[in-house]
Amino acid sequence: MNRRKFLLGSGLAVLAGRLAMNASANDSAPATGAIVEANNRFALAMYQQLAKSTAATENIWFSPLSIEAALAMPYVGARGKTAQEMAKVLGFTDNGEQTAGLVAELSKQLRTVSPKFVGEFRLANAIWHQQNRMVVPAFAQVMNRHFEAGLRGIDFTASEAARKQINDWVSEQTKKQIPDLMPEGSITQDTTMVLANALYFKGNWKTPFDPKQTQNAEFRRGADLVKSVPMMSQSGRFPFAWMADCAIAELPYDHSEFRMRIILPHEDQTLAKIEAKLDGHALWKPMLRPTKIDVGLPRFTMKTKAQLNDALKALGMPTAFSDTADFSGIGSGFDTISEVQHAATLAVDEVGTVATAATGIGITALSLPPQLVVNRPAMLMITHQATGAIVFLGRLANPEVGK
Repeated sequence: MNRRKFLLGSGLAVLAGRLAMNASANDSAPATGAIVEANNRFALAMYQQLAKSTAATENIWFSPLSIEAALAMPYVGARGKTAQEMAKVLGFTDNGEQTAGLVAELSKQLRTVSPKFVGEFRLANAIWHQQNRMVVPAFAQVMNRHFEAGLRGIDFTASEAARKQINDWVSEQTKKQIPDLMPEGSITQDTTMVLANALYFKGNWKTPFDPKQTQNAEFRRGADLVKSVPMMSQSGRFPFAWMADCAIAELPYDHSEFRMRIILPHEDQTLAKIEAKLDGHALWKPMLRPTKIDVGLPRFTMKTKAQLNDALKALGMPTAFSDTADFSGIGSGFDTISEVQHAATLAVDEVGTVATAATGIGITALSLPPQLVVNRPAMLMITHQATGAIVFLGRLANPEVGK
């Protein structure tokens, strides 16, 4: 008997630059703080898994928030060992609907922006199911109530037509930044459901870079890998910390809770050493203080795409992908996850960028302004200041020159 399969797609696009956050959830409500903590722990664990399979000279960029939101949907219908493993890896409660409510509340907080915010934050979910298969009413109700994901009937036997419809939805939600989330062959006649999440962020720097100050400069990808990139620069007061092994700075977005956080290893350190100790590293709870600094940041774009099956299995949820998976809470014939696809884009220029979380230690007063020039691999994040959620996380190791 064939086991029927369903897929998850997690797609997102970040425009005009991104990076920043505080990994602490002290400012969010206790319940939401729990899901933020779960999201951030998952972010670090997934980063380390991706780093194992990614060369040190290549980029990493993904949204833990998008992945968790996408996986939270089938989790509502997971049972037994399948649900237990997913809960442990993702940090969810043992109650699917309660978890859905927490994810929904966090999404609501992230979408709440100042009227003066000229950018955009968009987070959307959608579900397509084989049109002749019944979905458990309780599951459908939770999807509608908490994820605003109305179930769409579709004929997966017409695989390419179904794939195009799903990719068109993702492309629309991400303003054409991710046009082909689901690759050819990912949807087959055995597919019975596809659950997708799309995330889009655009923000302008609170203090823009002057294009006249942008000049070509060297970026050292490795000992023998040097390339010329357009390096933006400015001087100003920014949240900053000088740590034992790295420097951390935040670049805020205008009228926004979102910030870009940059974690740059010192010249005598390597990014790999910082990546290896992410779990307990102080950079996730930095004590940043307004400091006058000189900032250098490449103007770049990057796009990443990956199937996350192996990473999620390695983190501890293999059953969801196996023949013994139990998603009976969704309905009959929705048996096992066949694949989880994830795509992400990032573009940073003089007008906009995103922020990430960093480490906290005492700051040493210097006679000259400290410099944070990203001319070698660094970690980047997009975070939400009020909740502390890591929205995007990655490694900049190979800047692509953007138009």
